[in-house]
Amino acid sequence: MDWEEWLNKIARREMLEKVNEQTRDKSEEDKHISLIINGNQYSLEGGHESYQIKQSDTLAHTLRETLGLKGTKVSRDDGTCGSCTVICLAS
Repeated sequence: MDWEEWLNKIARREMLEKVNEQTRDKSEEDKHISLIINGNQYSLEGGHESYQIKQSDTLAHTLRETLGLKGTKVSRDDGTCGSCTVICLAS
């Protein structure tokens, strides 16, 4: 692992810790997420069923497994190689 990969890994870990702190007091069942992907709107809810998203699910996992959108590829499953990169545009 080179210096840049190490810094990126630390930055991701810090970001995840902040997100976990902000969401720690909310249960998964209380969460609803809306996504617009390629012009189609998806409404997701948190939970433990196969059609629901879990707090530990990545965006790549949600797109591929929950929504069935297989365009996003997952290679190493740790985010370091960039194959699972998803471009997000703010509206």
